[in-house]
Amino acid sequence: MYYNQPIYEEFDSDDNKKVFYKMYEEEFNRLNQNKNISIIQENEFIEEIKKSKTGDYYDYRNFDNYGDFANNLKIKYINNYISFYNFNKHYNYPNNPNNQYGYYTGAKGSVYFVLNYNIGNFNEESWRNHYNSVKETKEFIKEKNLKCSKSIENMLEDLEILNNMHGYYTKLQSSFKQIKDFEIFEKDFDAESENIKNTMFINNVIWNIKYNTIYISEKIKAQENSSKKISEKIEMIENKLEKNNQKMIEIMGIFLAVFSIININMNEASKNVSIGKVIGINASIVICMIVLFGLIYLIKKSDKK
Repeated sequence: MYYNQPIYEEFDSDDNKKVFYKMYEEEFNRLNQNKNISIIQENEFIEEIKKSKTGDYYDYRNFDNYGDFANNLKIKYINNYISFYNFNKHYNYPNNPNNQYGYYTGAKGSVYFVLNYNIGNFNEESWRNHYNSVKETKEFIKEKNLKCSKSIENMLEDLEILNNMHGYYTKLQSSFKQIKDFEIFEKDFDAESENIKNTMFINNVIWNIKYNTIYISEKIKAQENSSKKISEKIEMIENKLEKNNQKMIEIMGIFLAVFSIININMNEASKNVSIGKVIGINASIVICMIVLFGLIYLIKKSDKK
């Protein structure tokens, strides 16, 4: 990706050069103590900037240690303009790994910070400092009504979008990190990423967060915790079912024993068997029942141990 000359003209324009001349003029009038020193005119200032350009590049001017106040002040603002020009070209080559961070220094109020789309590299404090620096650049450009390259215009809009996305990430970092926290984060994060204007950096933003080793390991840990809780619930349900089954067996055993006694008594009664014999049979059944329930109790007690 590169800019051709017509696109360069969006920000390498005489209108922008006039803005820097105006800043030069204001400082000259404020600091000039010698009324015999005259300021260069606007058209001369613009021509001197143009003379510094070779092809698509401007050469910074060197200060003259023995030069006068007016000349060095002029060089200062010519160099400030060159910094602004280079700032606008910063994203020309998005595949260059060195293009993700930088700033271009001019005078106070004209330090141009570019937005770093690798937001996962920042903790809460460092991101806040970076955000404020880029925001100052944004406010300066707006205040001076400077024309910018399309990628810088997009960057200025992306600043708030990336600030929201980093906010989602910070909130996730401060949470207990259950799997539902990751699901909520990714829903908000992915929706916000669709609003990024410099689309060549969308993958940088997403991969820098969702596919870094820390994020992946924390998500796996949350999934394991979630699976562990599910296993514990399943085990608890199985234990309850086992206890219920044991109670059902005990109740069925009681009913079976009761009905057996009734059935035997009815059969013996129909045979006109003596009362003593019936009592003996019933006593034998009761003893068997006691032994049976005693065994069940002992088995249950050993299982608990």
